[in-house]
Amino acid sequence: MGDAPGDGHVHVILVHGFGCAPSKFWYPRLIRELTELGNVSTAVPYMPGGRSPQVDDWLDRLRSQLSQVDPAHSIVLIGHSVGCNALLRLFAQSEAELQQPTQQPIPHPMHAQLADETDGAIDACNTCDTRNESGSCNACAVASAPTRAERPSRALPALRRVRGVLCVAGWFSVDEPWEGILPWCTPIDTAAARRAFEAHGTALVLLVSDNDRYNADAKGIAATWRAELGARATVLVAKGHFSSKQQPEVFAAARKLVEAARRGEERRPVAAA
Repeated sequence: MGDAPGDGHVHVILVHGFGCAPSKFWYPRLIRELTELGNVSTAVPYMPGGRSPQVDDWLDRLRSQLSQVDPAHSIVLIGHSVGCNALLRLFAQSEAELQQPTQQPIPHPMHAQLADETDGAIDACNTCDTRNESGSCNACAVASAPTRAERPSRALPALRRVRGVLCVAGWFSVDEPWEGILPWCTPIDTAAARRAFEAHGTALVLLVSDNDRYNADAKGIAATWRAELGARATVLVAKGHFSSKQQPEVFAAARKLVEAARRGEERRPVAAA
């Protein structure tokens, strides 16, 4: 399960939608309402790329935001549209990095012999006769350098403290993709994302609408999120793409997650489908 919460404080990060800004739609009102609960801090980062957002740039921005959260605070993440997509990718990528095998250093062919001859104190390599500050040859120093697989995700420690993720108008792809959204329609490793949610005790909540102009099959989306991610998914009536300022269902779902996080509650893991 995730790390135990510290002081009962909850930090909320809201990830806006495609081509949006922190001041649009229902974002300001939600942030105001959550802040008024007390012992809640918030951030709505301006995500990079405008109408040509790049996946890696958004994930880097989210990692940066997470790295700034006080380690004593629990976290709730809220995404809208492509912001949901980014959050799923963040969890999936972090879990995938954690599961990668560590690459072992490849020793120089002469090092085993030298170590035996010098009781482990290698001053130089007889093959290339090159010294460096560590006493090993440059070839071995390069082979021993940390690989990406050996470096833990910068976001991973903070993800352990994410108590809830609310996805509003979430999707894996859109019905009629345009050029700027195509990078976000590539497959997401939902199995890895689910493992991360369950390992950290993170509740995943999805709200979709039956008349979203970007995705006609709201029931299908909800069913897929339930089956592949273990999400608590709800199909609402006539909410479109959740673009108006009044979103009572969104506000209620966000408050519920924040209040649960303040109490230190974790969701019960859902058995894999």
